[in-house]
Amino acid sequence: AMGTQVTIRGAAATEIGYQLDGVPFREPFYHQNASFGLMNGVGTVQVVEGSGDATQAGVGAGVINVVPQRGSGPGSGTLDLGIGGPAFNHEAGLTYGFSTPDNRISEYVSYIGQRLAPYNGYSFTPLNQYGNYFATTYLTNDQILNNFFYKFGKDLGQQLQFLYMNVTQTGYQ
Repeated sequence: AMGTQVTIRGAAATEIGYQLDGVPFREPFYHQNASFGLMNGVGTVQVVEGSGDATQAGVGAGVINVVPQRGSGPGSGTLDLGIGGPAFNHEAGLTYGFSTPDNRISEYVSYIGQRLAPYNGYSFTPLNQYGNYFATTYLTNDQILNNFFYKFGKDLGQQLQFLYMNVTQTGYQ
């Protein structure tokens, strides 16, 4: 859902560290989750309460680590399409993951696109003639996640990961 936040009880938002697959992932100005709580392709969420060591960037309440899904098997995916009403809501979701039989290469790709435009008009249209003074709401949310692994070396003991995530949100109120 849009705007869903994971929190650690009893902590201010600036006291929580965020990680994406173990890499610090904090928004630089407000020190919150860099994706503003919008996550796509989540495999697991790990929560470690309490103050951490220096690798957790000096946060005092704990760390939330979001671990993205990985591709597995011969290949599978999902497609989710939606439509809305009365004043509209669109949604599209796509996931696909696979791995080679020896698990040397795995790939997982996920996309979510949401549109919401409740009520009539554009942000510059005076809507008092329609009886709704707060009808300028428009919101878009596009998220892309790509998680690629390549294993190599003796017994495939080494690995190279390419993890890409892009969250774009636009809105009026």
